[in-house]
Amino acid sequence: MRWLDNVVDLDFFNIVVVGQCLGYSNKLSTFGEDFAHDMDSLFFRLSGGFSNLFPVDYFSQPNPTKDRSKSMQILALWALCLNQVEVVKCIWAHSPEPMPLALVMSRIAKSLAFEGREYFFYEERLKILAHYLTNAACNLLDEAYKSAPKPAYLTLCQKLSNFNRLTMTRLAYETNNREFISHECCQRWVLRLFYSNLKIGQIVNGISLPRWLKILLSAVFVVPIWIWISVGPSSSEFSGHDLPHNEQPKSQISPTVALLQNGQPKKRVRAASTYSMHSGRSYGLHRDDTAAPSRDERTFGTETPRSGIAPSLHVGGNDEVEAMLPQEDRKFRSSLDIPSRRKGVRRKATRASLGDFYSAPIVKYWLSLTFRVLYLCFFAYSIALPGCGNAWFDYALWLWTLMWLLESIWVIYLRCRDTNISQLRWTLFDVISVSLFLIALITFESAGRLMIKYVSFPSAYLVKVIWSCLLLYQCYATLFIYIPLSDLLGPLLVRVKLMVTRDFVYFFILVSLAVCSTAIAVKAIVYPDLELTIGVIRHHISWAWMQLFTTDLKALEQTEKCRATFLAPRSRDYCTHVGGFANHECPADSQATYFVIVEYLIVLKLICWPLLFALFAKTAKEVDDEADKIWKYQLYGLATDFSLRPCLPPPFTPLFFLGVTCCQLSSCACGFFNKVSFTSSDHPDVIHHSRNDTSLLLSPSKVSVVYRNPSVPNQKIGTTKHFYCKAALNYWKSNIINTDSKLERRLSAFTKSLNEKVHHLIVSTNFSGIAAQSDERKIWSAGDPDESKRVIVNEKYRSWHVLIPDYCPPNYSKPIQDFSQELQKFVDQTSPNHLAELCKQWRQKKLHDLLKEKSTDLQLSTVGLPLNPSGRTGLSGRGNLVKFGPNNLQFYVIITRTSAQQLMILTTPDNDLPNKQRYDYNRADEYLHNILTTINVPDPSAQIYSTKGHLTTGQIDNCVLHVCTQPLSSNEDTDNAWTEADVWAVNLTEPIDYLIQMSPNGFKWQPANYLFSQKLRNDFVKQSLRAFKLQT
Repeated sequence: MRWLDNVVDLDFFNIVVVGQCLGYSNKLSTFGEDFAHDMDSLFFRLSGGFSNLFPVDYFSQPNPTKDRSKSMQILALWALCLNQVEVVKCIWAHSPEPMPLALVMSRIAKSLAFEGREYFFYEERLKILAHYLTNAACNLLDEAYKSAPKPAYLTLCQKLSNFNRLTMTRLAYETNNREFISHECCQRWVLRLFYSNLKIGQIVNGISLPRWLKILLSAVFVVPIWIWISVGPSSSEFSGHDLPHNEQPKSQISPTVALLQNGQPKKRVRAASTYSMHSGRSYGLHRDDTAAPSRDERTFGTETPRSGIAPSLHVGGNDEVEAMLPQEDRKFRSSLDIPSRRKGVRRKATRASLGDFYSAPIVKYWLSLTFRVLYLCFFAYSIALPGCGNAWFDYALWLWTLMWLLESIWVIYLRCRDTNISQLRWTLFDVISVSLFLIALITFESAGRLMIKYVSFPSAYLVKVIWSCLLLYQCYATLFIYIPLSDLLGPLLVRVKLMVTRDFVYFFILVSLAVCSTAIAVKAIVYPDLELTIGVIRHHISWAWMQLFTTDLKALEQTEKCRATFLAPRSRDYCTHVGGFANHECPADSQATYFVIVEYLIVLKLICWPLLFALFAKTAKEVDDEADKIWKYQLYGLATDFSLRPCLPPPFTPLFFLGVTCCQLSSCACGFFNKVSFTSSDHPDVIHHSRNDTSLLLSPSKVSVVYRNPSVPNQKIGTTKHFYCKAALNYWKSNIINTDSKLERRLSAFTKSLNEKVHHLIVSTNFSGIAAQSDERKIWSAGDPDESKRVIVNEKYRSWHVLIPDYCPPNYSKPIQDFSQELQKFVDQTSPNHLAELCKQWRQKKLHDLLKEKSTDLQLSTVGLPLNPSGRTGLSGRGNLVKFGPNNLQFYVIITRTSAQQLMILTTPDNDLPNKQRYDYNRADEYLHNILTTINVPDPSAQIYSTKGHLTTGQIDNCVLHVCTQPLSSNEDTDNAWTEADVWAVNLTEPIDYLIQMSPNGFKWQPANYLFSQKLRNDFVKQSLRAFKLQT
């Protein structure tokens, strides 16, 4: 409560957390057990099903034994409820379990952002925090995986006691953290879950079959199991560091030492002796494998110089898992990660038993897919039979479908025990849909076959329709269930789903509005006398929908029957026979009929369809990374799903359950059914705590009793945990440093600008002495009355940074009518209204420029007009130029290569780069297009090259480079208008199929090292060659 009282902004806590989420009507006054229980329930809902995140016993017991990680977790959650984002980051960085806490906190932050979606700034702040925590968890895993892949992998295999005893990957899946699941280490873990401990070999070297074919043949014919399939050891057989403290093997003390210590006061335990080989041996036996190597180990070289992250851990070998690793990583990960003293424990792969083979999710997947294809083929044949078909086939098909349904229900039942129901939305939808289909089929089929003698019940066709709809549904369901395993079709299917949900839904709404409105308009204009009935409306809407795929212009044609019923205008009644025909089904012959139909076809064919294709293309490009993450996230769900399925697919699933039931009732040691696991989805590398394995863990190389030296401390804090804590602190500190550096850069820029302005202010206050120096001042130059007057400014006072109190040059802007007819549309008008609007636009441009990361040196006058970057010219206004500000003179550096591999530059006959004044802001450059077609560049390529006007300076796209923009000194320049060189370069050396015209009309080619008379032209050429990395 003291923390709550010291918080300045309590609106989020009082409105969103207390009022909206907890439903309290009053502000929180006391912190009691009831409130703690409500907060724990709230976090259970926000986190997606994680209990005991805010335990009540921490506040009910006076002096409980509190875990530091749980305490830091409670503090972080409380800071999150108070919307103190920086405090949350700080507490997370100092937490003993930073990676799982980041995943859970990210999910809670997203849920709180959704709860506070009515408050924009709170929502955005929480979303940014969720993104920060997600990136932090991924960064920790990435650093660990790059440092030592196998210990990082084993981190994913450890069950977290504070988070429902889930593994790290399962925790990421339950919190919907796709970024974490899509990491390479997690994908390696998921693939390992798919293949379990199976290793797939080959019979003869050089003859290889696809893995899926080997698995399928082994599953169907059984015999190839002992030929191709073997079982490798899991990581739990080699590491005992994950056992809880109460299950760790008790160290044995020498009887002599115990007798001498009996009755003696407890002494301080000294450090391990540097000179005692027995101490080192005893310590090496009972030390924690995750502990940091001591100084003695580093000195004697007994520790493998791999990494500080538990370098002695081992991950059981698996060909499928190793196939995911980069080629260079596979060379040493099987040797350097295992210390030499552990090599004696490694086991060789053994032949796979039937239970080991058929319990692997990948085997269940291919078996299920095979029987699914057979099921769909049998389904298609059964419903394609004429009439009512074969009744026995229908019964068998219904039972087969029921078996698929029961299998799905079984999987849902098992997954609901430790998974939030929100993760199974599509599975529940599939179960409900198939159940409705089966209920409808059994209802109508029984009604049609049993009641046919009493009531004429025409259900045969209806049953046929239901069977057909069920076939379509099962085909689409098969795609969504089995396709995610394919690395090609899986991401593609996700992209299609995203395109449909994001674009097609809104496109469908747009088209529906156009279709319905056009259907009513066609009815009113084309058939004005037709009765308005449901059938007529349905017919016109159907016609309008069909125009999406066909073009029906029958409404514009008059048949002979309609012409015969034509009525003269004088014989028509005003309100009847409006269309002019006695037959009301004849279309009206008028211009409005043509207009409404042609307008609808134009909107539908030329606007809607291209718009849909453009939306699909845009979305497909944008969701590429997102689709890959979603696909990898779905892989975990697929692996979990098939790990829980029975090994025998429908229709043999009842045989499997029958066999398991018989074995359990009779307590027989049926090897197959006892070994096949179908009630859990445990990963093969997840370490299961069991006292039966202590013998294996206690024998490093041979079975012997080695007494522990009590003077050697037994280290309990592993370096793996220490590594993640240190990495979290480094990530938090680096983020703070980056934020501070950004603020410092902005502050330094503002400080520099402020110092310059202060300097200018000081200069302006002391400028009276400068005004008295008439020798340095120039007089006004009086010209002809019809010409502009220009002040001659001394060179040292041309800069705008030098303030001149009485600088007030004459203003001149050439009238619009004095320009040519082609340029008049580009000239900036100087009337008061137009000038005020122009100044407003320049001020807005200056404001946007200040908000950019890279701002330009755009300066404005007091009235808002741009100032010449070259300084004062002695004349304000537009002068003889067309526009205020820069007037672009575009230069084109076109480069090609001769057959002798010599670089050539295109020039004009007077030995200058091609250039032209350009005042429009169109994306297409017609002058460049004409130049390229003149030198024989194909028109499609020339069109592409000339439409790159959107490129910024220094950007290259498709052999087109925007080189630079640079002011050009000209006598026509004024204080508010100047000439600017806009340089573009085109590289024609790459496409070898271009037949460049070496003697073009109006141009000529010069070597790339040709020296122009003006130095700027040479600079333009050099910059272009340097950007394209071309050597002269």
